[in-house]
Amino acid sequence: MWVAKHLSKFVLGVLAFAFIQPGGGVVGALHSEPTSSSTQWSYPKFSWDTIPAFWHADEPKGPFNTSQLDLIVLYPLVTIEKGQSIQVPPVSHDAESKIVAAAKQIKARDKTVKVLMYTNAVIDWWMYSLHTYCTQHQTMWLHDEMGQPVLIFNQTVFDVRTEANRRVWIDDLLSADKSGYIDGAFVDRGLFEVDIHKANITRATLTEYLAAHDKHMLEMQQAMGPSKIIISNNKDYDGVSARMFERFFLSDFDGNKPYADLLALMHEAAVGRVAEAHSSPCTSSVFNTTLAAFLIGAGQYSYYACTNGWSVNDGWMLRPAEYSKALGSPNGPAKTISTARGFCRHNATLQEERYIRSEFWEQLQEHAEKVHYRHHGISHWINQYKRTHSSGTTSAGIPILGRVFASGTCVTLDFNTNPPTPCIAWSDHTLTGNPICISE
Repeated sequence: MWVAKHLSKFVLGVLAFAFIQPGGGVVGALHSEPTSSSTQWSYPKFSWDTIPAFWHADEPKGPFNTSQLDLIVLYPLVTIEKGQSIQVPPVSHDAESKIVAAAKQIKARDKTVKVLMYTNAVIDWWMYSLHTYCTQHQTMWLHDEMGQPVLIFNQTVFDVRTEANRRVWIDDLLSADKSGYIDGAFVDRGLFEVDIHKANITRATLTEYLAAHDKHMLEMQQAMGPSKIIISNNKDYDGVSARMFERFFLSDFDGNKPYADLLALMHEAAVGRVAEAHSSPCTSSVFNTTLAAFLIGAGQYSYYACTNGWSVNDGWMLRPAEYSKALGSPNGPAKTISTARGFCRHNATLQEERYIRSEFWEQLQEHAEKVHYRHHGISHWINQYKRTHSSGTTSAGIPILGRVFASGTCVTLDFNTNPPTPCIAWSDHTLTGNPICISE
């Protein structure tokens, strides 16, 4: 697996190689476009015309209404979450059919939208019909050393160590797929290691389970076929077509530092894998910084979102103005630059000096609790990098990244600050983030 819990020697080598060479491409040996091996997969629509974005939520109160559908079909890649129509009879039951019904609504509007069903490779969520089957066949559950079901979030856990149990899980997905409205699945707990170490099971059982879990992920894609998209949450699998970064460029569940997330995003495009970069909680600084990071690292079939959760009222019905701004194909991979100051004024076609800040985050904060944004570990990494590559007290070697797009939109990301300083100068002369990149 290319992405390790901690930065590997290879990744550190890429960082050092790219950052100490003025004007050097960040990606190094990694390419921003898919390799030829990517042709086996089916892909969502993709365009650089505007920010490539995705949608992932549920409407607990029932079917999507007209205004919700108007917005949802603007996105080429959509996942219907587990709580879809959960308040509608049968209450808290039959999530599979309710998700299919929602997918049918979307397909009636636009057949080209790729609609995925939320599933969980580990947690046996109570609202699924599969859970009813498991309560009647409790060998489907993982049990601890005392013979009690293992629980995560007070929910039972699938025991995927047997082929028979994995087949029951996959058959549930295939049943929904037979509707003709489902284009694949979002598979939560692709990274299973989270929480399971707390369970009262032996090391041998854990080792066996983790191996079976990885096998389960591959079998899903094989059963669905290459024409279907399987998104693994927080972990890459060779042989699985997509991956989500659940807290992209933040303290992510995969244990990566923010910069490793950025390199991993570049890697997804290099191997032809669909990537969803989701950032949460979506405060103003998170939106500015993670959108800039996404634009720095995005390749073909990379998609972005910033919200506060997984239901329609968690920010998914607020479409940022940035999503409609002209972007255009990138002029190349991101480059290390000597300074962010004025970079976009000199490197993009900008005629006016006055920029207007985006107000998207102010709308979003009306729907969210106030949260504190911390880049865990980034200060330590930067200090380590200074000791390795700097001379005296200067900041030589600290990465400042820049990228320009065909429309004239330009972005910089400066790692000399904590969190990194983002600046996006749009071709319509508006600004997201800090104005450093257009300053004299």
